[in-house]
Amino acid sequence: GAAAVVFAAAYSRGKTLPRDVDNAGLVKTAEVVRDQGIGRLIVVSSAAATRPYAPVGLLLNTIGSGVLFEKLQGESEMRGILNGSGSTYTIVRPGGLRADPASGPEKLEFNQGDTLVGGVNRADVAAVCAEAALDPENRGAGKTFEMYEAKSRSGLLPWYGGSKYVVAGRRDCGAMLGELLPDKDVTDVP
Repeated sequence: GAAAVVFAAAYSRGKTLPRDVDNAGLVKTAEVVRDQGIGRLIVVSSAAATRPYAPVGLLLNTIGSGVLFEKLQGESEMRGILNGSGSTYTIVRPGGLRADPASGPEKLEFNQGDTLVGGVNRADVAAVCAEAALDPENRGAGKTFEMYEAKSRSGLLPWYGGSKYVVAGRRDCGAMLGELLPDKDVTDVP
């Protein structure tokens, strides 16, 4: 059987609804992961998922039929489904996606708390997801984080200038995953 599943689906404007893909689709995928005893579920979500009133959140929820609300609801239900099941999750929340070649892990930042955002190449997101799925130590288990190129970083809101949960670029994504805190330990976020 499979050792990991990567959920990188997203609604397609005019063809599907966010609640059907980003919420219900993720929930159904989590149920299959649990029921089939698959070890890991890697979820590609979105930066600003917990910040609907940040400018980018307002924009995405307005033109995207509430997509961030649905992503957040799906994430929450997925955690409940996998809790205690023996299957783990990693939620990757990229910033604005670009189609450029990969920059490499040394140029990336991971952040926890959904306070910082920036642009990131799809190839870098894919590399991080692959590392989370294949890492022998499963260092991404139970962790949610935003990722972006460090040089593009900005606060989601003007008063989010920094974060105590930033992991700066390293030579490999696994090391960066290992430095992140489990979700239960990410506290004191504005």
